[in-house]
Amino acid sequence: MNFDSTDTVAGVGTQAGVLEHRDRISHSMARRASDMDANGYITDAVVRPLAMDNTDVRGSPAYGIHSTADDLAVFMAEVLHLTW
Repeated sequence: MNFDSTDTVAGVGTQAGVLEHRDRISHSMARRASDMDANGYITDAVVRPLAMDNTDVRGSPAYGIHSTADDLAVFMAEVLHLTW
């Protein structure tokens, strides 16, 4: 997937097409706000501050975050009780 393009891989109305467009938008917003790609932003703004040492952000943020149950529990605790 090319995040710098508006070309679609799947037809309009398909689940893949919706996810692809959302990924492009979030990637573009992260790059504009932080001068880094979405994966770098997620790593610097979420993974490192929460000390999620067993989490790897690779590929699309929609499905490319590989983690452990322990790190997921840390993330969900933060979502439920925001500290930042």
